[in-house]
Amino acid sequence: MSIQILPARLANQIAAGEVVERPASVVKELVENSLDAGATKIEVELQQGGAKSILIRDNGCGVDKAQLELALSRHATSKLTSLDDLEAIVSLGFRGEALASISSVSRLAFSSKPAQQPQAWQAIAEGRDMQVQVQPTAHPNGTSVEVADLFFNTPARRRFLKSEKTEFSHIDTLIKRLALSHFEVHFILKHNGKVVRNFRPATTLAQKEKRVAAICSGQFMQHALAVEACHGDIRVSGWIVEPSGARGQNDAQYCYVNGRMMRDKLINHAIRQAYAEQLPSELFAAYVLYIDLPPSEVDVNVHPAKHEVRFHQSRLVHDFILQTLQSALKSTQGQANGTQLNVASVREVAAESSSWHSSSHVDASGTASHPVEQYNAYPNSDLTSDGSGQSNTSAYATAAAHPGKHQYQGGQQVSQADIARYSALLDTRDTLSDEALSEAAQTSQITQAYTAGEAVKQQKPVGEHEPLPWREGESQHSTAATPVNLPQNASSELGKPIALVEPNYVLLQRQELCILSLPHGWRYVCKSQLLGYWHQGGPSQPLLLPLSIKVGESLAAVAEFHLSSLNKLGIGLKSPGRGTIIVTKVPPQMREVPLADVIAAMVQFLQSYNDVLKGDTAVALCDFISVQLMAHKSFNQWSQAELLLQQLTPILTQQPDLLALITRPLNITATIKEFSL
Repeated sequence: MSIQILPARLANQIAAGEVVERPASVVKELVENSLDAGATKIEVELQQGGAKSILIRDNGCGVDKAQLELALSRHATSKLTSLDDLEAIVSLGFRGEALASISSVSRLAFSSKPAQQPQAWQAIAEGRDMQVQVQPTAHPNGTSVEVADLFFNTPARRRFLKSEKTEFSHIDTLIKRLALSHFEVHFILKHNGKVVRNFRPATTLAQKEKRVAAICSGQFMQHALAVEACHGDIRVSGWIVEPSGARGQNDAQYCYVNGRMMRDKLINHAIRQAYAEQLPSELFAAYVLYIDLPPSEVDVNVHPAKHEVRFHQSRLVHDFILQTLQSALKSTQGQANGTQLNVASVREVAAESSSWHSSSHVDASGTASHPVEQYNAYPNSDLTSDGSGQSNTSAYATAAAHPGKHQYQGGQQVSQADIARYSALLDTRDTLSDEALSEAAQTSQITQAYTAGEAVKQQKPVGEHEPLPWREGESQHSTAATPVNLPQNASSELGKPIALVEPNYVLLQRQELCILSLPHGWRYVCKSQLLGYWHQGGPSQPLLLPLSIKVGESLAAVAEFHLSSLNKLGIGLKSPGRGTIIVTKVPPQMREVPLADVIAAMVQFLQSYNDVLKGDTAVALCDFISVQLMAHKSFNQWSQAELLLQQLTPILTQQPDLLALITRPLNITATIKEFSL
């Protein structure tokens, strides 16, 4: 068969296979044309899910009579004229294929009247030969496009259409997505003569939030965190839902790049990573996100339906989205209900003890609210930047209060004072004498009953009250606390973890019950890892944006002297002069801390060392950095605690004395005596 040029009708029908998949595809192309025309009111009217009729009306700029016939021609557009325009496209449509493709598989009527034209005109085209007829008509300023009998001349395509309800649901979802990206536009959706959606223009923040709630549900806004972050010409804004508001399906995920609807793999990956540590795999994040950047930095001409884009600086965009969302999510961790003391039930008590038996447990939920507040999405946003760009980030978080009552299982209401008193009883270090602690060590029957008892499954979180602190003024290196002996031939050096007690503490079941501080455990894990890097090398992660810190001439000289030593730990520094140091890379443990504070403190620490670090001085540096990291680490999820306990076990095998520094015993006997009459 010889090569030949395809007839225009066949070529347009082939193009329609890419552009016109179903009625929703027609609505998308035509509504985007209306938006490009500057319309502030768009009405979409459907019959039979769009299969019978689709009518789009707008009040945009309109099309002149002389260009009506040309508008239905293939590759005819007013939105670009050169390759430079394509590389910096700002309109939603640009290929000039939509109207020609749609008219090739339907009966199309295109009516328009520009404001400066006294008469409205209509262009009519039907699928077979696509001969365009232009005739006068009555029409207000703007444009109307009616698409009737979609796929009437391609029966095979028509058979692939789904039910009327399904096709309409696709169009309904499309209008919602468009309404979320153009708050200033009035959208009306009608189906079979009935108004289904009516999104009025939203100009104020309250009106925008009302539209978001109408589309994504009121529960979405109750758990929503408003996010706004800028770096150079890149801006991320919108709303994300805190993990407690996650959904069982991904039906509330809306993302836009320069106002264009997107389902981009790179963006989705960044969002999933941001939620990775806080969201179970079976749940989905909910969000409405807007990414704005210069048109020249993004290629939108990589997908037939323009659902995907290609970023020129994909890593920059990915990491910027990731860091912005992670910072927003972390800002709420300390405000949410504390997780979460689950006290083990006592099923059996030794005969020598009292006849006291209990199968009850504390089941309480507190009241938490998330006030609207400002925070920095980048930990380093308060730094002075010299030649490395500036990051100005702010966001606020809102959430509804969730009132609850403190109750025993039997239903008797317990006051807040009683809950606070019970919490205080658990902290036996401040309330019990050394003599009482000694007595408790000898009287182990009730402790054994706790150990033998079956741990209750995790119940509702305990309400907000002060976390169990280390004794005020007690040294972190103190060994005066009652030691917790390591079990012989135990499967775990730590014993059995039972539950999180507030954030940052774990209740352990050993030969006696004890509390373990997760941040203190994290300190020794970090120290061990950093020492491993020192001796054998380890991973380091380049910063998305090199961080410039003003430290003064003397400290800059100190940093420059120790560059090679710090590089062993995965910390990359440069000293360009003028009292400034630039951080280029850090080990993974330092990625989520305020680097400006940690690096400045580290350089001050090094000021007292005039020689190259080695031996004990290297250990001292690793320990100092670990203490700094400990201050910025928080454990709010059970999975985080489990991972840390796994990392701690081999360290404690080699250094069993560390256990006394990160745990404190609970004296059950003394606690029970408090309830005696």
